[in-house]
Amino acid sequence: MAGLYGAAREWDLVDGSTVRQCMPAAITTGAKPVATAAAAATLLLLAVTGFRFDVSRNVYHTAALLDAASLPPFAQDWITQGRHILSLLLPGPGWVSETNLHAALLGAEVLAVFVSTFALLRIVARLGGTDAMGLAAGAVLVGISYLDSGHAFVSGAAIISATFTAAQAATALVALSLALALNGSLWAAVALLGLAFDADQAVAAWGLVGLAGASVVLGRDGLPVARAWLTGGVCALVLAAPAVAWWAGQIAASGGFPGDPVAALGLAEPDLVRAWTVPLESWMPFGCTVVLGLSAFAVLGWDARGACGAFLGILVVFALGCGLPLLTGSSWLAVLRPMAADTLLQLLATAAAAAVVLRDLRGGGGVLRVGLSVAIAACLLLHRNLLPVASLAMLTRAAAAHGELLGLERRIRDWNQATLCRTALAVVVLAGLAGAMMQSGLGLH
Repeated sequence: MAGLYGAAREWDLVDGSTVRQCMPAAITTGAKPVATAAAAATLLLLAVTGFRFDVSRNVYHTAALLDAASLPPFAQDWITQGRHILSLLLPGPGWVSETNLHAALLGAEVLAVFVSTFALLRIVARLGGTDAMGLAAGAVLVGISYLDSGHAFVSGAAIISATFTAAQAATALVALSLALALNGSLWAAVALLGLAFDADQAVAAWGLVGLAGASVVLGRDGLPVARAWLTGGVCALVLAAPAVAWWAGQIAASGGFPGDPVAALGLAEPDLVRAWTVPLESWMPFGCTVVLGLSAFAVLGWDARGACGAFLGILVVFALGCGLPLLTGSSWLAVLRPMAADTLLQLLATAAAAAVVLRDLRGGGGVLRVGLSVAIAACLLLHRNLLPVASLAMLTRAAAAHGELLGLERRIRDWNQATLCRTALAVVVLAGLAGAMMQSGLGLH
């Protein structure tokens, strides 16, 4: 048992005649290696999902976001009334024209995807303690996994690279905010929420609750949370000033705080998802996502307490979105869209699962743990119908991490750690290639 315990902790211990030794690897968490991996993940994700451009409500959101309100067919649309005014923070008004509109939309889409993948890989590198080769595998997991791209299972909201919207831009900023908080820069994380508020107020509100959940854990660990929130809050108010000024002006013009914000503020009627209208076939993968995320946090242990706090905070927002429509019919629910917070839950679950896989691929965990991680990665890369298998495998991996499967692990013949990890990495890469072919070629995403 001592040998198994030491191997799980990456110690070199001798148990009888068996020597367990983890593969040496230099942990890489710097911004440049993560940015390189994020660029690769962005290319993979865009190659698999593509870029959808059509004259629709989503493009109207983007047009206003990029200060293209004066362009046809956007001039007469409701979105030109000023709700999405992130363009006020961008250099130079009117920088989008009819000739470069497609290029501007594509550039904004690529930037949002890059920020999202960078944030996820930053969290993965922080939780998984991976090396440069692990970051390359992480780029495959983040770039090809269906869990963090497309649309959310319950709300149907766009996550990454579905159709570019202001909400997607805000989601990328909130993901980066959570990554900054988990890396110890809480004040910068809070400040970044001000920029997210300019893009989409609802997404910024979900991120605020997530940061609050992470701050509870960080505060208990001794981080000066109060000072960070004070400093970051001041910066956030400055960054959010354009949106706050617009909201204040619309409320003043409507004669006070509006009881019906959708009508009083001149907003289009958002699509409010109600829990009882969501089919069971959508609830099942969402439940598996929650199980996957919580089990992954259990495997990662102490290092993932902050991320788990953020996950639970956002899960509370989602639960309120399910229950509040039963108690009130306020139009503010349609503005805040709390059930759409499942987009952030899927992002965090992806990062946690990838961190578990990459930590095991470094070696030292034994054949069973590496095999479970390979199964998890393959399920996340191949098809969404395999998500229940991934969640069950992660539950088993959590049981192994807490010593519940020591008897089984001792009965499995040991492999050379270098051979085991190289074989596992090759299987993950092959699963990624197969998943990319299935998603892009057969339309199974």
